[in-house]
Amino acid sequence: MRTLLVLTAFCEAATGLAVLVEPALVARLLLGAEVAGIGLVISRVAGTALVAIATMCWLARHESYGVALRGLLAGVLVYDVAVAAVLAHAGLGLSSSGILLWSAVVAHGGLGCWCAICLTSFPERNAQAPIPGEPSLGRTPTMRPTAPSRYSAAQFLIALILLLCVSPVLEESATGEILEGILLTIVLIAAIPAVGGRRRTVLIASLLALPAISGKWLHHFHPDVFRHEWFLAAAIVFALFVVGHHLGFILRSAKVDQQVLCAGVSAFLMLGLLWTFGYLLLNGLSPGAIMMELEPEAHRPLHGFGAMYFSFATLSGAYCPEITATSNLARMLALLEGMTAMFYVAILIARLVALYSEESADE
Repeated sequence: MRTLLVLTAFCEAATGLAVLVEPALVARLLLGAEVAGIGLVISRVAGTALVAIATMCWLARHESYGVALRGLLAGVLVYDVAVAAVLAHAGLGLSSSGILLWSAVVAHGGLGCWCAICLTSFPERNAQAPIPGEPSLGRTPTMRPTAPSRYSAAQFLIALILLLCVSPVLEESATGEILEGILLTIVLIAAIPAVGGRRRTVLIASLLALPAISGKWLHHFHPDVFRHEWFLAAAIVFALFVVGHHLGFILRSAKVDQQVLCAGVSAFLMLGLLWTFGYLLLNGLSPGAIMMELEPEAHRPLHGFGAMYFSFATLSGAYCPEITATSNLARMLALLEGMTAMFYVAILIARLVALYSEESADE
């Protein structure tokens, strides 16, 4: 973690000073464009902000685990991800590219992944603190290295619920597609620290999430070059990884707590999102495999929120007569989703009841 803070401090300080002294040169190297007038003032303000980030990272390099360090790393993570996204959009969407643009995108993306891994390494205590005045019986707090932190588990669940609730509203707006893409990106990023605390696991999750996130935005800006099916295939693999780790965490847990409950609900919602990707992929590869009837005698292929609606309706056992699976493969996918939901709920309830019974017996 100290290496990350020192590296960030040096990189941002060098970039910030360069922007303060020669903003026009930095603009040409990054974007291949000229900056003049009020743009020079804004560039120098941005350079001052970079120097401030470098100063904070340098002064915090010797800090131990704590709320302040967690907040600093979270801020640096948001900064790295946002800068990588903005620069990538400049290169892909605006066709404004300098010789150092993609190097900066890769560097900020790598630093962002490094920040995410460091955030998941913060220790979470599994035992309660001893009550003053009572003997501790020689017990010491134990660590749960494979569990997601209570913050990351809750944030992932909130992001999933937000995506589910806001998607139908966004589909009706003019900018709905890009806003939904941002929400989906937030969900995929929030899933990375939620898979667990081991660095190898988080690194694998980051590597699996990267093609899904990049594929989503590459298709958005260049739909004629990057097919939507590439993003869907990568998203399915990542969703399977997340659901598997959440279910494994629930089955290995020794007690029922907030993390276990959040993981249980998140895995269920992620199953619905997983099948949403699957239905969209099937309809992309085999157009007309699943059809929506919006009006009598007016059918159209499944897309957008319709796929999410069909998936979660099937997952919860609801009936949606306006959506029809017309191919055998689509029908089989729907049957598999219904059976998966049934077995998941049965296994989850059985495991939670067993854990609660063990806790009651111990007390």
